[in-house]
Amino acid sequence: MMMQLLRCLSFLILSSTLVFPPVTHAQSTMTLTECYESALTHSEAVAISQAEIARARARYTQALATALPSVSAAIRRRTSARCL
Repeated sequence: MMMQLLRCLSFLILSSTLVFPPVTHAQSTMTLTECYESALTHSEAVAISQAEIARARARYTQALATALPSVSAAIRRRTSARCL
């Protein structure tokens, strides 16, 4: 009975190392801020959202330009034809 238990235990240990291999490469640690910046840089959804925000701002600016009154000025210089 004890031999069967040892065989079963050794099989489980061996199979777990095959299923979950140990990490052999060096891992660098990142701060939370670095992780956030990396996610922002590499996220397609964030890039799409930023493009939508830029389009919305452009539409807002365009709508504001048509809603506000426009002011124009002209300067005319009058020349006289008098001879001295």
